[in-house]
Amino acid sequence: MVSFRVSSRADQFLDWGQTLEEQVTVVSSISGRPMAGIQVIWRSPELGERVTVTDFYGVARVRFKPRIPGEVQLTATAGDALFSESVKLPVTLNEPRQIVELLEVAGTEQQPARVRVKVVSSRTGEPLPSVSVMWELNGSRLPSGVTDGDGFAWLDFTLSVEPENTVVAMVEGGEGGWDMAVLGLKQVVVPVINSLACDRIHSFTGYNVTAEALVLDLNSGKPLQDIRINWDFAEQTLPSSNSDISGIAKRTFETRDAGEFDLVASLAFGLPDAKTQRIRVEQLPSVLLRGIYALPLNIRIGRPSDIRVQVVKELTTPVAGILVRWKVNGYEVGRNYSNEQGWAQFRYMGAVAGVVAIAATVGQPRGHGDGVDDGHGDQHLTFFAS
Repeated sequence: MVSFRVSSRADQFLDWGQTLEEQVTVVSSISGRPMAGIQVIWRSPELGERVTVTDFYGVARVRFKPRIPGEVQLTATAGDALFSESVKLPVTLNEPRQIVELLEVAGTEQQPARVRVKVVSSRTGEPLPSVSVMWELNGSRLPSGVTDGDGFAWLDFTLSVEPENTVVAMVEGGEGGWDMAVLGLKQVVVPVINSLACDRIHSFTGYNVTAEALVLDLNSGKPLQDIRINWDFAEQTLPSSNSDISGIAKRTFETRDAGEFDLVASLAFGLPDAKTQRIRVEQLPSVLLRGIYALPLNIRIGRPSDIRVQVVKELTTPVAGILVRWKVNGYEVGRNYSNEQGWAQFRYMGAVAGVVAIAATVGQPRGHGDGVDDGHGDQHLTFFAS
């Protein structure tokens, strides 16, 4: 007596023109060992009957190209007149796909270029949902889309590289294996990096710098959304980012080594525009905080008071650009950098009466290239708010 061993599988779907390849393993129902030389009869309405023989490992195979869309209804049978075993192998052949429409449709202010494709069955003309559509723009692959219940898929974009542009839509499973359509588009927008700015161009090792690139349309001067910007700092690639509704793409990165380095923001997809900002990085010095005070000296509920502290090195020399963290009653409430005179300032407004403890903290270097050690050089101010 025999039985089948079939690997666990979900329903198999074939695109039109693909070859169906199936296999089963015939084993002894007593010992469970593979059986060689056993005839397996494969049946389907389209295939009819085909007989194959198991090999040394008990494996029998069948291979054919179905041509009727829908369920293939393939079964495999082995055994003799007294006892036989059958197994059904669920396979579905997709309808042959055809692109019947590729055209430009009305877009939006932020995404002025919009293209629509329609995919149907070349056999029945009915729209086909859930079909993956591959897109290309001027020979560059773009993210794929999927058709909806009406057979439509859309491509939205802002980038048009040349005065004349070519959009290509492709689907697998056409009558020739593929089907494709080509559409020519006039130039829509020309993205340019209008400016590149950093919150600091003088940094210290272990500190973060935040950069902003402003992306505009060259022709209209309007900000462009969802334009990808590539970032490089000190000849190292940083993660890319996309511009927001204001046309600003941001990237925050750490300055790890001392020296002068270039930050480069460039348009993705090989578009010809880039901006460069030189950033000077110094080794983080050992600093102290001194002279913390409040102005006005008397803290009043509901009225702001400016808390100031000075960052110095070698006891008296002011240091600019040092990050100062502010805490109120043990909780961090803000951070800023010391100015050219070494002063950092925090505005506090009391909400309830009582004793308030404000602390200013700076980090100290742990060693070259090892980052920042927080929690040293604290200055504390305790007062009563009334």
